[in-house]
Amino acid sequence: MGHLGDVRSGGAVLAEGLIAGTQIATMGGWRSVESLAAGDAVQTFAAGAQRIRAVSRAMTGRAAIPQVLWPVVVPAGALDNREELVLLPDQRVLLVTDVAEDQFGERFVLVPAAALDGWRGIRRRRSRADTAVVRISFETPQILYASRATLVSCPGETPVTPDCAMLPLPEAEHLVACLMAEDLGVALWGQAKPAPRRWF
Repeated sequence: MGHLGDVRSGGAVLAEGLIAGTQIATMGGWRSVESLAAGDAVQTFAAGAQRIRAVSRAMTGRAAIPQVLWPVVVPAGALDNREELVLLPDQRVLLVTDVAEDQFGERFVLVPAAALDGWRGIRRRRSRADTAVVRISFETPQILYASRATLVSCPGETPVTPDCAMLPLPEAEHLVACLMAEDLGVALWGQAKPAPRRWF
């Protein structure tokens, strides 16, 4: 799990993993991530049902955390999520967009959640002390459904070549800026549409 410092020291800064309360799609319905255990079968984006190989848990520390490492708050609906979703800044999120294909030659891209700041109301929020963070791993890396249809990446014990591009933060921020411009363009076009003619 991405972190700085010792998670048991009270001074850790966790930057990757799923925050307790996050709802994950399993073969038996939606379950909070902290209730999952090794052996449970979850629904994945590209590989159907997959069993969890390992689960680890940690708590964020009480020390002051710099703003760059604050969690990312995704309002309901921003990423087709059913309710507000809180992600750690280094948590990878899968975006499927033609804009990414135009920019990077790949329609499916993994971006750090930090890159989403400012898009569709997504924002950073001051980190809360003693927040439980859960790390799920599989035999190979998998994409899970969180809070209905937000797609989050989880690591695998066996490294494999990913089926999608993994963008570093600068490229991910550029992509999100393009998506913001696209959203704005669509909104402006919608406002500028002429009123339909009425024939009498």
